[in-house]
Order: sequence, then C-alpha cells, then structure tokens
Amino acid sequence: MIQVIKNLTTLTKKSQLAKMTREELITLESRIGKQLFGPIPQGRSREFYCLDAHTWVWQEQWRDGDINRKQIVRYEIRPDGIIKNVDGIYKRVEGVELENLRAAMKVYYEEVMRGIYKTDPFTGNKLA
Repeated sequence: MIQVIKNLTTLTKKSQLAKMTREELITLESRIGKQLFGPIPQGRSREFYCLDAHTWVWQEQWRDGDINRKQIVRYEIRPDGIIKNVDGIYKRVEGVELENLRAAMKVYYEEVMRGIYKTDPFTGNKLA
C-alpha cells in the first residue's frame, strides 16, 4: 500500500493537480472514497481517504436529535498489520474487516487513479 501512495504523490507532482493543496486533493479523492461503501444514509456525511503513506481515514457525521455526532476511524498501516484507532482505542484489523478494508483500498486506488489522475492503475500509462 505504501507504493500506492508513492504513485499518487509522483502523479500529483507531474500534473496540473500539482497546483492544488493537499487538502484539496484529499477532498477530490474522498468524493470517490465515500461512495465505496454503498449509499450514504439521509442526514449523514461520509469521508474515506488516504491521508499519507501509512494512514487511511473513515469519518461519518450525523445528527442524533439535537446532538451532532462524529466518528473517526484511523487505519494505521504497520509492518506487522493494520491497526485501527477509534476514540484512542487501538485494535488490530483482522478477518472479514481486514478483507473488506483491503478491497476498499484497492478499489479506491483504482478509481482515484482513473478518475482524478487519469492514469491506468495497472500500467501507470496516462488515459486518453
């Protein structure tokens, strides 16, 4: 996954996207990422994006009566596996959750490469 992030960084430097801020690029990428997990329920917002070479973020916001709720999950890629951090509680990502996360990361990368960076995710060639 680290190579995926290096590929995205290299592409950004070579294109007109290089003029965009890091936050603007994350916002563009998140537009794709938030759609990977199906429809977003009414009254909710969702973000899913790659923050850096070792960190992915899932974030949801919603209203619960008069209270604004927000949940942020940070996935940290480490040499010994992926750890998620929810409200300061760390837990190893395993089993079906790990399979689903890896699949989401793969689709995210492929869709971001095609949709934003106009590059074939498998060959690295520019798309027409």
